[in-house]
Amino acid sequence: MKSKFVKTALLAAGIVIAAGGVCLGAGLAMGGSPSFYYDSEGIHVKEESGSAGRADYELSDTEIDAVKNLEIELVDADLEIVSGKEWAVEYVLDGQRSEPEFSVENQTLTIREGQNSKMKNGYTTFGIGHSWWYDNEEAWKSPYVKITVPDAARLETVSIVSRYGSVTVGKKLYAQTTGIQAENGEVKLDGWEGGDLSFEMLYGTLVTGKLEGKNLTVKNQDGSVKMESLLVETADFSLGYGDLSATLDGTGSVEVESESGEVSLSLVGGMDRYGVSLHTDWGTIRTPQGIAEADECNGNSDFIRMEQDTAGVRVYTQDGDIRIRDAA
Repeated sequence: MKSKFVKTALLAAGIVIAAGGVCLGAGLAMGGSPSFYYDSEGIHVKEESGSAGRADYELSDTEIDAVKNLEIELVDADLEIVSGKEWAVEYVLDGQRSEPEFSVENQTLTIREGQNSKMKNGYTTFGIGHSWWYDNEEAWKSPYVKITVPDAARLETVSIVSRYGSVTVGKKLYAQTTGIQAENGEVKLDGWEGGDLSFEMLYGTLVTGKLEGKNLTVKNQDGSVKMESLLVETADFSLGYGDLSATLDGTGSVEVESESGEVSLSLVGGMDRYGVSLHTDWGTIRTPQGIAEADECNGNSDFIRMEQDTAGVRVYTQDGDIRIRDAA
């Protein structure tokens, strides 16, 4: 009895599937599509979307009033800051995200990239065969934000938060307080002058030109750091995995802690101007005076020169070489 019921059910299911296949074939033959997706606004089919499927948020090169503060928060978009005669902004941001925030108020330029459209009003989108909604090559453009800053501009605060994009400042930035956070992308800064400058990075390289100011703080979990010239009162580096290369041009105090990577510092005026304390758990220390001998018992290497004229340098690495050079 049970076997007969199962056979009947399977036969009925087969008939329904076959009928569905016929209907699907007929629909496709008439130009239809089996694709759909669901979000907070209900069920959508491809035919409702039009040919483009989506539209990015675009702002053409637009002049704005002069500002004193920058507040930039981006997810996927690359950020570029360039020199120009007038303040201006342009961007192309992903249309699959919610609408970005853009405003110029109280001498503050604010740009915030929208959140992921897969979470709209608390609903998660899902569907079958709906990649057309996300992958329309004709409509898609690489997201970016471009800000033009006059050379003479003096800023009070600059706050940049970037999750997956790169940050490129192709000019000397004058700002009293500057903070750049980058989760996964390269950061380039041609030059800077001001009070406090901080970098907080997870994965990505950091490259800078000449930095002049009071305090510099660099935290990078995984990526190299290369700085052309440092002329600051204090510099504090906390590095995970990656090399550090920098030239110290009158910097007052430098602290470097590195888990794994080579630390290479060039000292303008020669090492005699600096009080130096160097230590590596596993690596080689090279100075203008030669190679520091490793401890016979534990393999650690140390080099200490406490006499100083204008500055102090302390470097500690767990696994990595330390190289100190004299520079003219």
